Amino acid sequence: MKRVLLATILVAVTAMAKSQSVYDSITISRFRISEEMYGAAWRDTLKLGKFPAHVYEEKTVWVKPALNEKKIPAVIFLSDRIKANGTEDVAKCFIPRHSINYYKGGKISRYLLVCFECDGLRFSDDPSKTFVKNAIVRENQMGELKKLFKQIDHQPEKAGVALVYDSITISKIKGGWNMLEPGKNVLVGERSVWKSSQPTAGAQPDIATLTDSIKINGTGPIGRCFFPRHRVNYYKDGMVELYLLVCFECNELQFSNDNFPEMFVKDRPTRMRQMEDLRAIFKDMLSEKN
Repeated sequence: MKRVLLATILVAVTAMAKSQSVYDSITISRFRISEEMYGAAWRDTLKLGKFPAHVYEEKTVWVKPALNEKKIPAVIFLSDRIKANGTEDVAKCFIPRHSINYYKGGKISRYLLVCFECDGLRFSDDPSKTFVKNAIVRENQMGELKKLFKQIDHQPEKAGVALVYDSITISKIKGGWNMLEPGKNVLVGERSVWKSSQPTAGAQPDIATLTDSIKINGTGPIGRCFFPRHRVNYYKDGMVELYLLVCFECNELQFSNDNFPEMFVKDRPTRMRQMEDLRAIFKDMLSEKN
């Protein structure tokens, strides 16, 4: 036991010295969400030349000091433990929206992709075949990552949709709710219902306020019958940053950034009123023939 503990400490100290000598700074970031990232296209992010194009909001969490620190910086300690425990081959649903970025000479030289939907992780320098040594350790590490990324994740109930996004559109969707296969999900009849420059214009009730309400009340675990045919799309700088899948048949909702283990509806009557508001917003589309 003592040998294992000593070995762990030695690995941590060695990793700390390496990280502090190799990198100038470390940042955390969110990705832009685009239709092109669904399916296998996420693998483009593993190519260092293409990766920066996906980075959206970024925050520096560590800068190399003049002298090496005696205490391991939290972000380095966490990422080194993740590397030691393994990342495993990621699932088909792996669509990372967050990353830890390691800079050298002003350029990203390494990064860790993070997908909170499937708890998938992947370093840019991972070998082709890796595995997770301890699933419980991985679960705890994901919890630490969630705390780390709270610094840049703007949840509508905290920041408010009107403060985060530029515009909101509604649309029909074809191809069911399998968003993970390229070409399987197509937006149809997309139309604008809200713009930050014209907050009072568009459909009523106000979609921005309604979104905040839905987020706060929760979306709930979806059933096997969940087959949404409508979608609310939230844009920032011309890119879809968030979307809400809507199934009017079973009155169920799902945000693209929902944390599945924590999903639940706090008040069902409130949910039904929210669905009526959504029906009012989608009224014209609901009356159209498919």
